[in-house]
Amino acid sequence: MCRTGSLIALSVLAAVPQIFAQTPASPMQAWTGWAQCQITIQAPGYSHSETHLWTVAGAGTKNANMEISPMTWTVTGSGSLQRTNGPTAVTAQWTVNGTLGNLTMGATLHRDRITIQRWTNHGPARGALTGTEISTTNGVPRSRLVVLDVQQWAFPGVETGTTSTRATGSNSLPFAGLRGPMNPPNGAMGTAACTWDFARGASSPSAAPSMPVVTTPTSPTSGGAASGGVPNSGGSGAAGAVAGGAAGGPVISTPVGGNTGGEGGSAASGGSTGAPSSNAALLSISPNAVEQGVSAGNALVMTLTGQGTNWQQGTTTANFGPGITLTGAQVQSPTRLTTVIQLVDYSAVPGPRAVTVTTGSQVVTLPSALTVISRTRPTVQISPNSALAGQQGVTVTFTGNGTRWEQGTTAVIPTRQGVTVSEKTVNSPTSMTVKLDISSSTAPGPVDITVLNSGSFIGTDIISMPGAFTIAGVSSPGDRTPRGSTAELAITSLGPAPPDGGFAGPPAFWAANGTARYGMAINNFGPGTGDGATLTIPASPGLTKTSVSCTGYEGAQPVNPPVAQIETGFVIPTLPSSGYLFCTLWANVTGTAGTNVTVTVTLTPPAGFSDPNPRNNTATNTLPIR
Repeated sequence: MCRTGSLIALSVLAAVPQIFAQTPASPMQAWTGWAQCQITIQAPGYSHSETHLWTVAGAGTKNANMEISPMTWTVTGSGSLQRTNGPTAVTAQWTVNGTLGNLTMGATLHRDRITIQRWTNHGPARGALTGTEISTTNGVPRSRLVVLDVQQWAFPGVETGTTSTRATGSNSLPFAGLRGPMNPPNGAMGTAACTWDFARGASSPSAAPSMPVVTTPTSPTSGGAASGGVPNSGGSGAAGAVAGGAAGGPVISTPVGGNTGGEGGSAASGGSTGAPSSNAALLSISPNAVEQGVSAGNALVMTLTGQGTNWQQGTTTANFGPGITLTGAQVQSPTRLTTVIQLVDYSAVPGPRAVTVTTGSQVVTLPSALTVISRTRPTVQISPNSALAGQQGVTVTFTGNGTRWEQGTTAVIPTRQGVTVSEKTVNSPTSMTVKLDISSSTAPGPVDITVLNSGSFIGTDIISMPGAFTIAGVSSPGDRTPRGSTAELAITSLGPAPPDGGFAGPPAFWAANGTARYGMAINNFGPGTGDGATLTIPASPGLTKTSVSCTGYEGAQPVNPPVAQIETGFVIPTLPSSGYLFCTLWANVTGTAGTNVTVTVTLTPPAGFSDPNPRNNTATNTLPIR
């Protein structure tokens, strides 16, 4: 299903395998066939449809009571919308064309039935939805190219008898239509109608249904008269380009206003194309605005779309102009690439600017493609700004001007060995209280401090403060402030996860002689540090652990505890206040069918610390083996 922004995964029809059992004597035989789901979403002024088709693409591989077969997925569709919001009227049309060939299907033989389901869920289909959107405000139209990724719809639940050689069926389910692309209106309703036909042995499935044929929007082939068609005249080229599109096809991109207005009008009135007269053009960049002073890191991936281009990995480069540093270009196709903004410097001139993509002698430029938003450089005052080596829990107040700090997304990083943050509390977007622990071995001298914030905006604020803090000397034992002795540690989740590494939903059992996977979250809600806390996952009858790995967040250090240590007690090196770990446990199922397996996880505070809520320091999970 299509989605915009942070795309929402769809799983309305997913059928998680039910109960595994001992393998009956009858052998598995190669399954062939297909499944198709037709998705429709309707609302006043909005219509969208998609057809998803999965097809078995070859012979399967047998493993105990399972057969894993290669599978392909194809999706086609189309949609349109019309809506009005005050003085702005919006119209849009789009098509969907996508395919993936690296999927697998799993057929599982249970004691009383056979189930067929999608086994791996790769994707999405990159750039499979393309279209145009035209917004008209007070009579002035603007258009933009729309390029979105498309996710698979949930594979239907398929079951048949253990001796059956054919599995056919259908179902139809409603769902909330807000899951559709291009922001469906409130009240939109959707329907998913699925059919399937799989066969094995002497039986054969029916032919896979034909897919609807849709045509991807292209640039105009014959244009209407332009109203602003004098190049560089400063008139609005939008009207000319939209008029050309009305006569000859959808408008792909429309420069508006100033010198670029003449360009848009001229292209439309010429009637040959909605892009420059050469065969190659840069059509769009998304997102199309960035702020001064922001480091995007991996949070801001810029997607560039071309037409008639020949972009190549290792050869193609992108240029966003002075003051913007990029990490390079990742070419996904000859007409699509992504790049990541490393930094938008305060020297970057505010306002619209051109973006250029170069591949050898092929150079394409889109005027006014990206807008740099002006922002006052934030400043920070620290009080006190010095302490003595050996002091613990030194309270330091950070007061910002133009900052936008948020609890849970702001990090304070002293870049000096022996100086660490033990507690951090964000009081407001411009106020923060931090406690510093300073090792007695830290030599006197300046300490550089960096404040990072990746809150409810695009990218990451980086404020570097060279020499903002000073180690003024070495304290005597009587000067040393005792570290806070309270830390609320918690295991906030523990549960099974699909053993194939996917996200189909938590299993209700483990298969005998199979693989088990658990996920768990280890949190420190503060105010004290959790450094030195002990994480223990004792041996569980029926399971043999193979590995444990933990990813760290908010300053927590990622770790990969050895199995022998995790079973007797692993000491977590770094778990600051507001930090947390997400750990994954893998194991082999050694118990017999009909028994249960229990996993217990315990988190013990570091020595000298107390936990005000010890009830959430232990979690257990029990599942049957079948």
